[in-house]
Amino acid sequence: MKIYHTLLFIFLFITALSSKGQGVSISPCVHFGDEIPAIREYNEKLERLLSEGLNADYIVRFIAKSSIEPEYVFQIDEIDSSEFEISTLTLRSNLWNTKNVDSIFCKKREIKEDLVVEISTLFKILIGSVSAKNAYGVGEGGITYNFFYSSEGTIRCGEVATHSKNSLLNEVIQVCDNLMQYAQGEDIKLRDLCHKVKFIIKQIE
Repeated sequence: MKIYHTLLFIFLFITALSSKGQGVSISPCVHFGDEIPAIREYNEKLERLLSEGLNADYIVRFIAKSSIEPEYVFQIDEIDSSEFEISTLTLRSNLWNTKNVDSIFCKKREIKEDLVVEISTLFKILIGSVSAKNAYGVGEGGITYNFFYSSEGTIRCGEVATHSKNSLLNEVIQVCDNLMQYAQGEDIKLRDLCHKVKFIIKQIE
């Protein structure tokens, strides 16, 4: 196990070196629903699914919106003092390509407070980097990633649609995908994931 953690640290260190100077910044969330009816309809479908499948009060929320593959979402909620839960919502098919919005899958799982603290810190820093000067585009496979951070009744949102495979931002997306996998019952080592999040935070603070 000691060797495993050493190898993990070396991997993260190399990743940081390869990402050095790239920075991590995301754009403000822009939906264009007021200008484009098709986008407004899409947003309304998605919002309906979110309101039906997930709690409105959350700490962080992550949405991956693809132009082809099914969308997927996770969020972290505080259930009670020092008790937290991660919830996921996945669709059977992409919202752009179907009129049937009833085929969704929801999963929930307890998540430890120390990881929740690191994830919420990461999301807060990411959204704090939002700049209107960022360029909008289409990510690999036509995926846009939305990050939401809720604090004191205020929800802030940032999004990104392009990221290099060697970037810290790609590491953030991998963390989010690992959280999805954990919530859906897969064997994800949360201690290692927590170390990885801490390491990313140190690089982007």
